[in-house]
Amino acid sequence: MKGVICLMKISEMIKKLEMIKKEHGDMDLVYSSDPEGNHYDEVYFGPSVGYWIADEEEWVSKDHFEEDSEYFNMDFKINSVCIN
Repeated sequence: MKGVICLMKISEMIKKLEMIKKEHGDMDLVYSSDPEGNHYDEVYFGPSVGYWIADEEEWVSKDHFEEDSEYFNMDFKINSVCIN
């Protein structure tokens, strides 16, 4: 469907990063806070797994599924990776 942007998968990101690394070498990572590029910053942290609630635009880290968390008794299944 034209004009539809699909959520990127891990395999796609890895493939694109491998191509960039092959052509340009091992470079620093920078992220954009939104599609318009209103803010950029450096990537300091590794990826984390968790649960993405798309309709609420909320992401819950796997670390928050622990017993001492408000999310402990909720039926979360890991469905996403946060890259920063």
